Amino acid sequence: MLEDIGGFGVTVNEGLEYKPAEYKSVVKKTIEQKSLTIEQDQAECDEKSDDYKELEALKQNTEQTLQEVEKVINRPEPEEMIDKIDSLNKELESKKSEEIRLKKESAKTIENLQNKVKSLEKEKKVTVIENKVQQYKNENESLKEYTSLHEETCDDHPFQQKIDTIADDVANERGGDVSHQSQTKVHKNKKDDETLEENTSMHEESDELQFQRKIDTMTDEIANEKDGNILHQSQTSSKYVEDDIQQYINGYPDQEDDPMRNENYNFFMDEIPSRPNGDCIDTIHNEWWGDYKRLEENKKYMQWLFPVRAKSCNREAQELFPHEIQKICNCKEAKDRLLLSYKLMLDFYGIKLENKKDGTVVRSDNWEERFENLNRSKHNHNRITRILKSLGELGFEHLKKNFIKFILVEILERKTLANLQESCCNYWIAILKDPSERAEMEVFYQQLTTNQSNSLT
Repeated sequence: MLEDIGGFGVTVNEGLEYKPAEYKSVVKKTIEQKSLTIEQDQAECDEKSDDYKELEALKQNTEQTLQEVEKVINRPEPEEMIDKIDSLNKELESKKSEEIRLKKESAKTIENLQNKVKSLEKEKKVTVIENKVQQYKNENESLKEYTSLHEETCDDHPFQQKIDTIADDVANERGGDVSHQSQTKVHKNKKDDETLEENTSMHEESDELQFQRKIDTMTDEIANEKDGNILHQSQTSSKYVEDDIQQYINGYPDQEDDPMRNENYNFFMDEIPSRPNGDCIDTIHNEWWGDYKRLEENKKYMQWLFPVRAKSCNREAQELFPHEIQKICNCKEAKDRLLLSYKLMLDFYGIKLENKKDGTVVRSDNWEERFENLNRSKHNHNRITRILKSLGELGFEHLKKNFIKFILVEILERKTLANLQESCCNYWIAILKDPSERAEMEVFYQQLTTNQSNSLT
């Protein structure tokens, strides 16, 4: 630090910055003049002399001082800095206000777009449903008949007239009136082949039960005349079902793998829950077992417990990809969980796995109650289809044949699961991957059918 600047009695670091601008300018000019004088004196001296060296040191000191003075001169005045800070603060506040305004406008725009998307999705969904219904009606004449059957006036329909006649007969036998509600009640899920049992036990039943059985019998007769089981018959005989069976047997050759998607494998490893309204697989095994109401009413967990390679109605469940099949089949932990899921559903149906090596199954202790539910609930027949297909994909094909054999015995010999006959014969046997097993089950079915016919003659 210099003690004095040009003889003015101030230094750069002590007081100069607080002097007026005119004073600073004079100081700068004085130092510049001093530097010029030193250069002139140097020009008259020998570069090797001591005087030249002293002048050179003085010149460097002067140049340093000049630089420091220029820094002080260029430094803003306090008033200028305050004004600049105020200006920057105002600019900042303005930008904040603009940002808030833009956020509000963006939020409003997003809300409007979301509402528009919801409206479009609703319109599209309605349109898709209407198109699907119309397409199905156009392709299936029997469905049209089924629809028109239920669109006719109940009072004028021959079916209603037959029911009314039966109702009057039963009412006369009881000496009383049968309520209109009882007259028109129709059970859609009646067990087949119970005629002999009805004849032997009718006298032990109440009048109400006799009446209901007559209604059920008449319902079946008219349903047969009108292709009563139209939906199921059309599905199992349609080209779609045939193609689906063929695709399954051939291993879905046209399916493209997506190695980035692993939701089925992650679920089997107990890392993610089933969706929607589900649980992780270990929780389902531990807490849902025996909770038949939950297993019956929740329709979305089956696509996770038993994944297949075709897309399902559960949009939150992923179809099974080939790389996942390989990973699950190579993982003992995952396969153990699949086997436990199979046992869980067998218990739900009133069945238990007796031998996991060959798939032999037997009735469980509560089979009567569970068979009754299985026999009347069509969606559980579809669930069994999914279970069998999934077992075949994931290394448990050997469990399927003896399950089907058990069901055929219950249908044809024991007559406990008559309503499963169509699904079993038209679909479950067909998705046995081994042709020899399919042939074996077809022969077994024919034997049971022959035995049944012989027993009736």
